[in-house]
Amino acid sequence: MDRVECVVVGAGVVGLAIARRLAQAGLETVVLEAAEGIGTVTSSRNSEVIHAGIYYPAGSLMARMCVSGKGALYFYCRDHGIAALAYGPLCRGLLSGRITRDTKFTGDDIRRQDPKFQAPRLSQYVAAVKRLDRYAQDNFGKRVIHLAMRWVLDRDGVTFALWGARRPDQLDAVSEIAGWELDASAMSDIRRIVGLA
Repeated sequence: MDRVECVVVGAGVVGLAIARRLAQAGLETVVLEAAEGIGTVTSSRNSEVIHAGIYYPAGSLMARMCVSGKGALYFYCRDHGIAALAYGPLCRGLLSGRITRDTKFTGDDIRRQDPKFQAPRLSQYVAAVKRLDRYAQDNFGKRVIHLAMRWVLDRDGVTFALWGARRPDQLDAVSEIAGWELDASAMSDIRRIVGLA
């Protein structure tokens, strides 16, 4: 093989995705990797998280790309029978409905350093959570914590969701998640409500 149409240098996540797309387009593609195996350099050190874009300024290129990429990846998982785990759907407790504008985070609580939990963003998020809670009560007889979990579980490509708890009573809401779902209209309503934040 003296000549090929495309050469991709690096067999990490990005390199393999590019090579796959080129090959699907019918181009003869070779992947070159200096390491002993694929995905063993930078790709092996990532968090393996599908980012929602919430850590970037609203509307920024990074936030928009995270949202777009997240949706595309969930669709890919769905279409290829790959299980996808949604972790942290309660956004460090924000979507539990228990955090207010005046909540203080102390000690080693990671939220002390998280911009979402600092003024002025915290007030904006708390207001959105209140609107979501009202919507959940009016339309489903549920609370925002239940709505948040259903929103995650009813998205295309998500197989299951996992939330963390420090005390057993923080899992009481699980029983209110089964037996109902969000249709396309409800999903649209939620996007509209969140967009007001």
